[in-house]
Amino acid sequence: MFLDENGKKVAEKLKTRTLCGNCLGRMFGRVGTGFTNIHRAEIVSLETGSKFVGAEQCELCNGIFAKIEHYARIAIELMDTVEWHTFLVGSRFDEEILAKEEKIVIDAGATNAESIKVEFNRELGKKISELTGKRADFSEPDCVVIMDTRFDTAHLEVRPLFLFGRYRKFSREIPQTRWLCRNCRGKGCRRCNWKGKMYETSVQELVATKVIEATGGKEHFFHGMGREDIDVRMLGNGRPFILEIREPVKRTLDVGKLEQEINEFARGRVEVEGLKLVSGKLVEKIKEEKATKRYQAIVEFASQILPEKLENAINELREKDIYQKTPNRVLHRRSDLTRKRRVHDLKLCWLRGHIAQLEIECDAGTYVKEFVSGDQGRTTPSIAELTGVPCRVQTLDVIRINDMLEE
Repeated sequence: MFLDENGKKVAEKLKTRTLCGNCLGRMFGRVGTGFTNIHRAEIVSLETGSKFVGAEQCELCNGIFAKIEHYARIAIELMDTVEWHTFLVGSRFDEEILAKEEKIVIDAGATNAESIKVEFNRELGKKISELTGKRADFSEPDCVVIMDTRFDTAHLEVRPLFLFGRYRKFSREIPQTRWLCRNCRGKGCRRCNWKGKMYETSVQELVATKVIEATGGKEHFFHGMGREDIDVRMLGNGRPFILEIREPVKRTLDVGKLEQEINEFARGRVEVEGLKLVSGKLVEKIKEEKATKRYQAIVEFASQILPEKLENAINELREKDIYQKTPNRVLHRRSDLTRKRRVHDLKLCWLRGHIAQLEIECDAGTYVKEFVSGDQGRTTPSIAELTGVPCRVQTLDVIRINDMLEE
């Protein structure tokens, strides 16, 4: 038997209701597996003598389940305004229907009932698949269509595209991301020459321009594995990033061609490689990874320094922890904290008078310029402190990021 004693009692109470097969069946929606709710209604009818009507006569859904194909065609017409391969559906219902459903379920004691939204979404999804040959995806659908049964209208939510790659930045004059004018916050004012930005362009914009053209997207967001200062070049193996494109019209991309177009457009300033479409779940991994980084620094000392003195300081700092208070240069926008960072490797490449080239490998988040200068004692120990000679970074380049994404 399909129904137990409690199920039969529920069916008996529902005999006073005028319900369609979908609505009667879903009152037992959690009973058994592998059945549609229409099939459940047929079994309940055979076992208890319950009757069900066509959807047009249903006191609960008011004919909604008779219009599934109608709703599906509305949804498909809207979804076809963008490129999509997978989908998901949602719905909105009149509060009166939801209140009536709740009353019927409570009065009948239908503890195994399934909501009208669940049944509607499933049936609508099945019909869209039948008409298009495309499949529902409950994890990362290309688009989600929300059907409003109150007004026979639909709303479309398009999943963003996520494009992974690595960038190298050859300019010392552009930031990683768009930098809105501090004065007008992007609206445009005299200070920013009515551009709304502090800098003419950025890595984000140089990469995104061609991607927006290719996808027809409306907005772009840049997720980098950390960032370098504006005056620091990013060389070597490049910094991992994900470019997020909101509301793309086109999803199928020739990433090889796109990579060439970006590199031609950004020639001399930025270069990308390894572009590929990825899941949005990778954004969190990119943000959370704390990869060590290797830098090349040209350091200027206030006076000529003996090689032995510099080598001694380097040997003392290698594989040691340093403590850094928030640098003076960023105190206006960051909390004044003390951070412990490790210097994994430090070596002298050359020394000519009072100019030296160093390679420094350290933890993510290390303030390298302050590790050199000491920042008036806010970073300790530092190269300036251990040599006893004031010094500063002339130029700084990231030459390798030791992330796990290459494995």
